[in-house]
Amino acid sequence: MSEQAYYSIIQYADEPERFEFVNVGVLLLKFKTPRILIRVVDNAKRVNRMLGRMARPSFQDALISLENRIALEFSHGWERDQVEYFKMKQSGRLRLSQLRSVLVEDDSEALVDELFQKLVGDLEVGPQRAPQARHQLKRELKALNVAHLLDSQPKPFELPQGVTINAPFAYQNGAYNYLYPVSLKGDPDEAIKNAGASALEGEWLADVTGGVNAKRLVVVGDVEGQKPTFIDAIEKVMNRSDISFYRLGDLGPLATEIRKHYEYHRRN
Repeated sequence: MSEQAYYSIIQYADEPERFEFVNVGVLLLKFKTPRILIRVVDNAKRVNRMLGRMARPSFQDALISLENRIALEFSHGWERDQVEYFKMKQSGRLRLSQLRSVLVEDDSEALVDELFQKLVGDLEVGPQRAPQARHQLKRELKALNVAHLLDSQPKPFELPQGVTINAPFAYQNGAYNYLYPVSLKGDPDEAIKNAGASALEGEWLADVTGGVNAKRLVVVGDVEGQKPTFIDAIEKVMNRSDISFYRLGDLGPLATEIRKHYEYHRRN
């Protein structure tokens, strides 16, 4: 069944007074069954290419800040006038375009992906091992309404072994936890290699950090199509390496953990 929704293009300009704006994301608003979906570029490559020069270092921080403000402002529903007022309040290098009407079928996730590809273009991603798993993790966290409680794009951590922990999200719960999406679907032999690499990295991370500077890996595995016995075995390996393991698509327990520690740190 179709449902009316609205979308807006997220645009960026290094120098707004010159009106050289580049499309960097899409915002989709569903009104009948209130929901908000956002897709944005993962780095500044598109901006650099379109403007012909390097974007300001603050570009990614500004984009993350806008995502968080949108999530906080509209997490409990909205009216169109409220959205228009929010748009008017935006100033600086990021802006939201005029709202446009669109019909949404059952799959709003597919629609926002389609709008992103048409209006923004190539999806640029950072040096993640599994870009698709990363994208799915971001969608799941937003759907569970906890993405805005996390540190987005935390500073990469370089291990003495020459490996860099480069995670899209992190949160604090006594240790600083990097949320690490890993693809474990498809060929079991390839899945084992990916799981083994993550287990090593998590073990090394725990070994070289501790006390008030403790850092840990939280692996979120895309285990689509794998047998339960295989998944259970992978989880045991992760736990032995001091890694928390969650299955993509079953992140309710992780969301509860994030909310609990966010509230604790906010009160203290």
